[in-house]
Amino acid sequence: MSLEIERLLVAALRGYAITVAVETPVLCALLSKQHPLRRRISAGFWLTACSYPFVTLCFPFLFDQETYIWYVITSEIFAPLSECALFWFVYHRKPPASRETVFRDCMAVIAANAASCLVGFLLQWLKVKLY
Repeated sequence: MSLEIERLLVAALRGYAITVAVETPVLCALLSKQHPLRRRISAGFWLTACSYPFVTLCFPFLFDQETYIWYVITSEIFAPLSECALFWFVYHRKPPASRETVFRDCMAVIAANAASCLVGFLLQWLKVKLY
């Protein structure tokens, strides 16, 4: 394995751990009370596991340094939308949940993603290297 690929994978794994550490407490606090704590915690891991590879391993290759802002916009729209859709599909589709519950859970997912985005910007501003 080349050094560059190894560094990319190490950075992705560290970034995943940081993202889960930021998003899981937000989901635990904000998801609707119908979800047991075990589900809230597992949502922090599996929702991130579904969207994070696209954000860190796919999207960066679609944008160059001059279009970094488009990378951020694309990633920060894709991640919460895909995670909301996954959460709805798994937990709200059957039996159908109330609109209020679905709305609250989607807002929790969006808040968790916003929190991890802010932490990511902070780490970048502090020039923290993940590899």
